[in-house]
Amino acid sequence: MAYNLGAKRVVLARELTLTDIAQIRDNTPPELELEAFVHGAMCMSVSGRCLLSSYMTGRSGNRGSCAGPCRLPFEANALPEGKPGRLHHLSLKDNSVIDKLDKLQAIGVASAKIEGRLRTPEYVAAAVSACLAGREGRAYDRDLLKNAFSRSGFTSGYLDGKIDGTMFGVRSEADAELTKKTLPALRELYR
Repeated sequence: MAYNLGAKRVVLARELTLTDIAQIRDNTPPELELEAFVHGAMCMSVSGRCLLSSYMTGRSGNRGSCAGPCRLPFEANALPEGKPGRLHHLSLKDNSVIDKLDKLQAIGVASAKIEGRLRTPEYVAAAVSACLAGREGRAYDRDLLKNAFSRSGFTSGYLDGKIDGTMFGVRSEADAELTKKTLPALRELYR
């Protein structure tokens, strides 16, 4: 219906598997471009359905202003009075499926989406550089990309259909330290 109304591109939900995307491609007009999320932050909620930030801070993630409350420590168990939670039950690792760009392209994905909201220009440079290399089948510096920003690594769980505990991660002090050490190389890449 959207295509008949003039839509030229569909931005696919982050939660789709490679098989789901192939099915969508097989059932849409070939002129309709598909855009898939290949690198960046993922929220705990299903795409476009999060209200947590809006309720807690008045900043809606569905309007591009998420305050990131899912990154805060929460605990599911009752805590003694005055004891803050220390676990991060809602924090997912960043998505990274750059190494699967060839598969996405083979099934008809026309555009790769990088999520870089609230990230530095150096981070965006690392992600774009990796995507360009991945698209051309060249090796890219995965460590540089990870060190630009990660929450203890990356996940490809949704695209692979492996939705489990390995998708969770937090930004550790070690991650932040690696970013500081890598900053000169990232700035040079950005230049």
